[in-house]
Amino acid sequence: MRSLRRFAYVLFILLGAVAAAEGPIPIAADGPSGAPKPLLEIGAFTGGKGVEPNEVEALRNLVTSYIVEFNTFKVFDSEEVAADRASKTADPKAALPAADFSVKGSILEAGHLYVATLVSTNLATGEKRSVSDAFSSISELILSSRRLALALFKRNEAAADEGSSLIASLKGSSAEAQPKPDAGSAPLPGETESPSLAQLAGSWSGDKGIERVNLFADGRGVALLDSGAVMRLKVTISGSIVTVVQDQTNLPTFYRGAGIDNALARSIASKARPWAWSFKLSADGKRLSGSKASVYVRVNSSGEVSVDNGYVREAAWTRR
Repeated sequence: MRSLRRFAYVLFILLGAVAAAEGPIPIAADGPSGAPKPLLEIGAFTGGKGVEPNEVEALRNLVTSYIVEFNTFKVFDSEEVAADRASKTADPKAALPAADFSVKGSILEAGHLYVATLVSTNLATGEKRSVSDAFSSISELILSSRRLALALFKRNEAAADEGSSLIASLKGSSAEAQPKPDAGSAPLPGETESPSLAQLAGSWSGDKGIERVNLFADGRGVALLDSGAVMRLKVTISGSIVTVVQDQTNLPTFYRGAGIDNALARSIASKARPWAWSFKLSADGKRLSGSKASVYVRVNSSGEVSVDNGYVREAAWTRR
């Protein structure tokens, strides 16, 4: 029943989008001056577990229609081009369009939230820009798709959308983690004295056991762990100190890994304290470094598990 309701709603949104576009989305024409516009390819959009294919397609169609409306690019749909080339009427020798930019997207279900991400890539330089936001429902996500598209291309309309938790960041450098002084000390040269949640909003990586972290401007966050699990996070700021803490009950999937089966993971989850980080933000906004209040797990020869909840180690995240 839940799936049917979601499908009906998304179908309604899709019909509206198709009506507004009056059929298949065309390649946008050049501007009045006749100057050629950059060519932008709409690439694949994907959905994680718990996300219906029609919901992913709804986001893709709406984002495409909004990019066409911006009148900044010539836009083509890579899937439509592929379908045309596969048809009997297509010229198999016709050259594929050589795009200047591409846009891809995804929807990930993360602990009762739906995280939508759009990524644009400059195909000549490889430079990327991404925007993400978390929503309580697919309906809210679909209704916010224009806001995501606006933010991806830094349109002026997005700046007037107060209270949004959008993130937009260019692909950051792969700076290595640096040793960090005690988090309670005053900011050192090169550190941000009083960071804001908006400054922290973005996609981060680099910490052990974590593939990616998305932080949002309203203090929420989600971490995609190497185990494939998704953990909700909460961010608070006190002076120069950024604290990121686990914002949900421990799950066994947080601790799955090499040599740790389901039974061991359940045992660890029942004993381990919540994950927490204490960071300071670099002056350029590209690095969070400090410490993680972690756990140290020992498994003896008989399979008994002991968990040390007093373990603290250095940690650093770099902006993606």
